[in-house]
Amino acid sequence: MIHLVTALPSEARPLIRRFALERVDQGRPAVWRGPGVALVVSGIGRRAAVEAVLGEIVLAREVVDRADGSVRRLRPLAEPRCALVTVTTVDRPELEYPDEAVYDMEAAAFCAAVTSRGGSGRLQVAKVISDNLLASPDRLTAELVEELIEGRIDVIAGIAERTAAG
Repeated sequence: MIHLVTALPSEARPLIRRFALERVDQGRPAVWRGPGVALVVSGIGRRAAVEAVLGEIVLAREVVDRADGSVRRLRPLAEPRCALVTVTTVDRPELEYPDEAVYDMEAAAFCAAVTSRGGSGRLQVAKVISDNLLASPDRLTAELVEELIEGRIDVIAGIAERTAAG
């Protein structure tokens, strides 16, 4: 079973279409399922990730939690067909990008939650870049985020399918 988690509905919509998912839970977080695939739309932030952005897709080789300095090293796919990066999880959107890293607000909490449930063996963190020093997160709209995910849906699906295959 492939388990996908997105923070926003606009990130989820292309995945829902690609995997022909149907909503199975009307509550929060939203849960979608299809043959061999489950998707949770968690919401933004650390807490939401536990309970449950310019178009380049990257795969995390490690996730750094800026809050406590912890580093979780992942086992990325062989020949991932995208760049391997450090993902740094922060509590508020990063506007200065001080390190050579991709910034998000969920990955560290998501990794910790998966690990605490004994499921980290094939854990992958893929990110589609939606903002950087030249493109502020303030310009993001649901439509733009959906377009960015849709533009990389085949790569995302490939990562998910290769991870599930082991």
